[in-house]
Amino acid sequence: MFPTRDFHEKKEKTIYKLTNITFMICLTVMLIFGSLFLTDTISRDISAESFYTLSSVSTESSKAITQMLQSRVDYLNSVWLLLKEEKGDSRQERILRQQNRSSIYNFEWVGYLDVSGKGWNSIGQDVDLSQSRLFHQIMSGSICMVQSPIQTPDGCVWNGIILGIPVYDDEGTFDGFLYQVFSPKGIASLLDIGAFDGQAKFCLMEQDGAIVATSENGIFAIGENIFDRLKEEGDGNQDFAEKMEEALIESRDGGGYYSLLGEGWFGYYLPIVLQSNDAELSIGMLSTLPENLVEMRIDNIFNSVLLLLILVLFYVALLLLFLLRMQRRQKQELERLAYQDILTGEANYEAFKREFKRLQAKGGILMICDIVEFKLINRYFGARKGDAVLRELAKLFAELDGLGKTVARVSDDQFIFFFSGMKEAEVPEKCRELKEQILETLRKLYVNQSNPVFGYCVTDGTEPIERLRGQAMFAKNLAKLERALYHAYDEQAAMELTDTLLLLDEFDRTLEESGMEVWYQPKYDICHKCIGGAEALVRWRGKDGKIISPGRFIPLLEERGKTAKLDEYVFKQVCFQQKAWLEQGLPVVPVSVNISRGSLLASDIVRRYCQILDQSGADQSCVYLEITEDSVQADVVKIIKTFRQEGFYMLMDDFGKGSSNLANLRRDLFQGVKFDKSLIDLIRSEAEETVLRSTIQMVRSMGMQITAEGVEKQEQVDFLESLGCDEIQGYFYYRPMEAGAFAQLLEAEAADGRLLDEIK
Repeated sequence: MFPTRDFHEKKEKTIYKLTNITFMICLTVMLIFGSLFLTDTISRDISAESFYTLSSVSTESSKAITQMLQSRVDYLNSVWLLLKEEKGDSRQERILRQQNRSSIYNFEWVGYLDVSGKGWNSIGQDVDLSQSRLFHQIMSGSICMVQSPIQTPDGCVWNGIILGIPVYDDEGTFDGFLYQVFSPKGIASLLDIGAFDGQAKFCLMEQDGAIVATSENGIFAIGENIFDRLKEEGDGNQDFAEKMEEALIESRDGGGYYSLLGEGWFGYYLPIVLQSNDAELSIGMLSTLPENLVEMRIDNIFNSVLLLLILVLFYVALLLLFLLRMQRRQKQELERLAYQDILTGEANYEAFKREFKRLQAKGGILMICDIVEFKLINRYFGARKGDAVLRELAKLFAELDGLGKTVARVSDDQFIFFFSGMKEAEVPEKCRELKEQILETLRKLYVNQSNPVFGYCVTDGTEPIERLRGQAMFAKNLAKLERALYHAYDEQAAMELTDTLLLLDEFDRTLEESGMEVWYQPKYDICHKCIGGAEALVRWRGKDGKIISPGRFIPLLEERGKTAKLDEYVFKQVCFQQKAWLEQGLPVVPVSVNISRGSLLASDIVRRYCQILDQSGADQSCVYLEITEDSVQADVVKIIKTFRQEGFYMLMDDFGKGSSNLANLRRDLFQGVKFDKSLIDLIRSEAEETVLRSTIQMVRSMGMQITAEGVEKQEQVDFLESLGCDEIQGYFYYRPMEAGAFAQLLEAEAADGRLLDEIK
């Protein structure tokens, strides 16, 4: 009997149902396995991200703690310098006065112990720590940071942190140590940074594992040994404890997983290093994150995935929303890292370029600002002070009024500005305004040794940013060369500057081939009406035979640190030339040679110059040395005195240029003074001449020889002669001339009997 139609229809329905059920089962299985796979993937990503965030937070926190602890070490060093002073109060009295600074440096008290372990502290206690672990550790010559019970004058005992450094006398002999006591709450406040909703815990430990400080409600107690505690909790912690112990000894960072009190923890450890002279201390910092916090995040996602198995569309929408949210957060973080200056926290050059594209349509002024001699701030005050100055300047520039401007730090002490819609006529006033604000900021920070310089170019909004930046950089370099506040981009000047920079690449070869020429500008002796000396000036003759102005290459040589080499070359040429003229029977007069500040900073400059003088055989009385007034800083006074002891005749050059310091006019440093042209130009009115007259009379009363440079007018000569000025140097009498012409001039003077016998 053949199957009926109903049978076929029922069979088809059954097959359809089975197919649908099979599809649903396969889909469900796929969703379940897909969900499980997705959940596992997400859990690993969250774990990795949590660990990465933990390491990042730990690194930033360690920087803050390192800076805080290092500042305390530096403070102890400053206290030791005070204690070493021989005059004044006793060491005990000086220690007592340090208590006044407890609120500033956030310490409880400071103290000093001698080599026997006995001493005093700033709250008036006599102390004997000869039997303490702190004393024995310090005696090993290292910095020490330990946790120890502290008894206050009122009898209370609390756990404090002691930071001590070894100190040495001027001969390098161990003299004892200084220490500082502060509350663990200060470090705990730094450690409790609120990461991961406050569930992340942090602690500091010595290399042997002893806990020194911990965040509030930490999982480890102050004073216990973390390595022993981990190993006691189970064999599973053995590997983590050993790796951490080995890493901290070798000053490495790392991380891993361990269990404690029945809970799992992610841990990240890294070293913190403190330094004091030759002593060093390395402690460890451990950051921990509870595993259940990560699991809780994973469980929340897993529950959401299970719910989405029922509501597939909602599952997809929620998953996409979650992924988009994560992507947005990552994008925001990457954008922050990409567009924020690491040092200043303000916009960086990438952010500047992005903002420039938005504003450039209206055209405007693109400007580069450079802080001249900023390296002196780093040299005299330290890199930290220099960084603080840059941060303050960046904050100042970021808060400038104006909606159509953007600014960023491009490198070191250089800042770039764009003023949208600004006209070129407004630039001078803007530069002067910026200069005043910068100088005021530097004055507030007590580093007012530097000045800003600006270079700018005009844009109509079509030029690319890098080309404009290059033009502004050229303009800034031109301003530095001309010692001006600002300079506009000039195509012809840029080409000349480029040629000069290319020429400087041949500087060393030019010196080796004696390509630098030494010219001489005579000094006219007013009293004897003859040539009394000369100044040696360097001239660079290019391949085309033309003389290159020193104003073009000297500032660039200063930037490249090559002025010392040039100074030594000129000195050597003058010494050998003087000797050659003497051997030829020609008359000679004293020739002064300039020494730049860069040369004076060289440790063996006096030895080298004495050696050159001996090699040449020239008479020391025929070669003088000139040092500009602005070079007479505390670090070069000793060098000048050494030159004097070696018999050199020393002249102070450029006196009166800028802000003169009369304290520099010392007979133990200089025998003569050269008045700058800016002082000579005061010879115009009675009021201004009074200033110059008083200055000359003061210098003459000190018995110093006076030379006036930059003299160009008869009225200046008459005025200087009436005041008894010794020598005049300037275009009124002689311009700089080549060595041959100078020798002929001396011969002619000698033939006419106008040279003094003692200098022939």
